[in-house]
Amino acid sequence: MKTIRTVFYALLFCPILCFAQSESLSTDSEEAAILAVITEQTRAYFERDFDAWVNSHVQAEYYREYKYWDGWQEKVRTVNGWNTVLEAKKSRFDPSKPKNIWNSAKYERSDINIRISASGDMAWVTYQQAARNPDTKELVGASYETRVMEKHDGQWKIAYLGYHYLPKEEN
Repeated sequence: MKTIRTVFYALLFCPILCFAQSESLSTDSEEAAILAVITEQTRAYFERDFDAWVNSHVQAEYYREYKYWDGWQEKVRTVNGWNTVLEAKKSRFDPSKPKNIWNSAKYERSDINIRISASGDMAWVTYQQAARNPDTKELVGASYETRVMEKHDGQWKIAYLGYHYLPKEEN
């Protein structure tokens, strides 16, 4: 009788435990896929890989970028719509443009917070990012970053890109 009861409880709870485990594995793989897109977008941008950079974004008129950097005269830049983004970024991918320390920096992310919608086709991500000189490990810059992601044809894409670069501390 005890064996039958044990088998009964095992059969009863196994699907629940298996579903919870598969849900966790699914979430982990989705989060890894989202972070891979963010990493690839950053790499493509700074290495001037235009095709890879374009492929990491939603190419629609609802695409947005809202950005802050103390080094800009206007401090805040907004770009609305994919065609406007392409126009604004054209010069960024010019291979003859001189490279700077940002192009070779190593980007580290911390304090990553990912939330995926119940439908599984939208997510938002916040994180802190530090850019470091690969030779000296000196901090080039730090920022707070936000991404809104959408799933298109099974692939995560960036629909909103926002960042706030932090002023560099004076020594």
